[in-house]
Amino acid sequence: MQPTRRTLLGVVIILAVLFILDLNQMNWLHQLVLPLCLSLGAYAMTQSLMAVAIATGTLALLHARLGSAFWIEAYAYPAVAALCLGFVAWTFITRFRDRIEATREARWTARRARSDESANPDETN
Repeated sequence: MQPTRRTLLGVVIILAVLFILDLNQMNWLHQLVLPLCLSLGAYAMTQSLMAVAIATGTLALLHARLGSAFWIEAYAYPAVAALCLGFVAWTFITRFRDRIEATREARWTARRARSDESANPDETN
């Protein structure tokens, strides 16, 4: 799918959800399914899972009420927040490892050059 179509699809999904969504209704459709569809539309627009995970996790954490009688507030929102936190942590760790691996050879080359330079200071001139 072309980026323009994907972005347009995301806008359509977001607008449709915003037109239907009523957070005052305490049912699973308005409290869980439609907000997750909103996240899907945001991903289609931005193509950034990190941005969507951070926003979704933050909103889920803000709406979680562990002592609530409503199961979505008590269990679903904390679970969504935990999943988003896990995804963000996994992404940061993976990116960190990839960055370390990508720069490993350059760092070792620089260390060897510094150690050769300090071992033979007269040969540089």
